This record gives sequence, C-alpha cells and structure tokens, in this order.
Amino acid sequence: MKIKKNFLIKAVLKTSNSIREAILNLNNTGLQICFVCDGKKLLGTITDGDIRRAIIKNKNLNTSVKEIMNKNYLSIREGSTDQRAQTLMSYYKINQIPVVGKNNELINVFFAETIENPVEYNNPVIIMAGGYGKRLMPLTKYCPKPLLPLLGKPIIEHIIIKLKNEGFKNIFISTHYLANMIKDYFGSGNKLGVSINYIDENIPLGTAGCLSKFDPNNNMDFIVCNGDVLTGISFSKLLNYHLKNKSSATMVVKEHFFQNPFGVIKTNGLKIKSITEKPLKKTYINAGIYVFKNQIKKILKKNKKIDMPDFFRLLTRKKYKTIVFPIFENWIDIGDAKEYESVQKKF
Repeated sequence: MKIKKNFLIKAVLKTSNSIREAILNLNNTGLQICFVCDGKKLLGTITDGDIRRAIIKNKNLNTSVKEIMNKNYLSIREGSTDQRAQTLMSYYKINQIPVVGKNNELINVFFAETIENPVEYNNPVIIMAGGYGKRLMPLTKYCPKPLLPLLGKPIIEHIIIKLKNEGFKNIFISTHYLANMIKDYFGSGNKLGVSINYIDENIPLGTAGCLSKFDPNNNMDFIVCNGDVLTGISFSKLLNYHLKNKSSATMVVKEHFFQNPFGVIKTNGLKIKSITEKPLKKTYINAGIYVFKNQIKKILKKNKKIDMPDFFRLLTRKKYKTIVFPIFENWIDIGDAKEYESVQKKF
C-alpha cells in the first residue's frame, strides 16, 4: 500500500525539529514513521523505537531529531514493484519502507498490509482485576474498580476493546473481589469477539502472585496489564520490542518529573561547588503493563503472595534478562476518586 503524496508531506521533518515534535508528528499522522529531509533529500527516518531508545539514553525532548534519526534506513528505488517491497518488509520485519529517487529524494512510502489488516496474536493477555479498589471507596463498595463506568462502558471493557482492535483476543482476567460481577458481565467474551478465561484468586495474591495459577492454552510469551490503566501504547509494538530484545521480563515505564521546591547546594568540604535553583529530576515509574516469557511462571510458588516489584527483583537475582519499555504515549492510572473524576472529564 502506498499513500497520497500530499499526506506523505505531513510526515516530513527538518533537522531543526525536536524529538517532541517527532512524537507529535507520529501521533498526528498515524503512519508510525516520519522522515527527516533536507529539501527533498531523505536523510533519515524516525520510528517510535528510535524515540524510546533516545528516552532511555536520557535525551531531552528538545534535542534535534538529527541526533536520533536512523541514517541507515532501508529504502527501495522508484519503480520497484509492490512484491519487491513486501518481500523486503517481510524479510527485515518492518512495516514501512520509503521509496527514493536516484538522488535519494523521498518519493513515497510502501506500507505492509498488516497496517491495514492487523495481525492476530495468540499470545495470552492477563488483565489484573482482583483488587479491592480501596482508594475509590465508597464507589467500589458494591462494584469492583474495573467495572466502574467510563463513557458508558466499564474501564476494563475499554482495555479489552483496544486489545481486540490490535489483534489480541486470547484474554485472561484475574479476579478476587466481587469476582462474580466481572464474570457475569463478560462471560466467555463472545459478545466482544474475544475469548475470556478467568484466574480465580481465593485469597489476594498481590500484583504478581496470580501468575503462579495461570494455566495458559499455549507456551507463548504473555502480556500482563492492570485493569485500571488506560493508555495509548501499541500492545503489538510492546510485544515485538520484548521479543526483539530477547527479554525474559519487560516492564512498561513512564517518565515522571519531580521539582525540588528548594535550591540545591553541592559542596566540596566547606566550599560551594554549585547552586541549582529548584532542580527538576527525571525518574521512571512503573506503568502497570508487562510482558513475560512463559517459562518464568515456574519460579513462583503456588498461591504465594508477591507484588510485581518483588517479582522483578527475584528475576534479576536469578539472572533473568529484565528490561524497560519507556513510553511517551498517553497513560492514565485510575488510582483514586479524584483521578477517576478527572479521567471522566478528559474523556
């Protein structure tokens, strides 16, 4: 598939553009790629993977795209056949390939058919929906938090619909508090066009303990997502990132900035080395979404309570490869009544 040239222009950036502008470009065009050009000449490409790598390296969002663009991009010459483009994209496992002229000018771009017809994934997805939602009391006194309404649908239904639209239909829901309400609402998942199975926690097992009871219908890597998290990330990109990096456990993380309200003084003995007024510190927070290799379940004790941070520490101690997937997309954790009210206004 090719796109109209006037729309392609919207995906073109200059070297003077910033990473922040590249993020906005990717979100606005939906093409999953943007092109850095000098006039018509293509200098490099940028995908969300390039941006995530830049974030991991602590690049400022005001940094020029020239510093993070992929200069060794794969391209195809003008006049090449659709079949040639599809063969290259399939071989190199990419979704887009730019078409260039003899002077390397950007002419067009081929897209893999998977963009128009999303791939179906058999990888299981576990949605954690067993918590009491204590910070949302009294709203959750008679309704589990994942079933609280948002735009006429339960919060968890928005998550399931997004998964389905991305090709993930093999869904498990971990339940404990008011479990029957969730089961009665979703049943087998047929009404939503997905398959839903349930992991019953007879006692609360923390945010990771239910994985010891997870009995998947295949041995594929699986995704875990909190039942109160709404996000614009692509679950398929997350899974591919996890697989490409040959990770045992991948944690989605979100940038969080903390402003120190005071001036910070660095000293060397009694001498002042520097004074920084109200410095801004960047950290990463756990976004409540993960990908795991199927085999990691074996290190968990059955029906033993354990939370995700402790599980990742255990995996690290046992020398499993654990990595982060930094996100810049929208992310909302509906943790308390104030946040729930705020989300409803935003939506």
